[in-house]
Amino acid sequence: MGTGNNLRRTIDELGNVRKQIEELKLREQELRDSIALLGAGQYDGDRFKANVTVDERQNIDLDAVREAMSPQWLRAHTFRQMVTTVRVFGR
Repeated sequence: MGTGNNLRRTIDELGNVRKQIEELKLREQELRDSIALLGAGQYDGDRFKANVTVDERQNIDLDAVREAMSPQWLRAHTFRQMVTTVRVFGR
């Protein structure tokens, strides 16, 4: 990579891009949440479709797994929770 002014510009541009990504991720979550409120189903936009599903997902407490990894212990520390998935794809 360059030095001096080029490096400064590159660092500043990276910082700006990361800030934009952060803002876009927040907006993405807001939009996702508003679509998820519609509940399970398929919804149409003009250019994209959204598919909302609500499923149960099993999760593992990874910190606890690191301490003890027997199969019985693993089963005892696995839990289920409801998960809403929103998928958007082009038409």
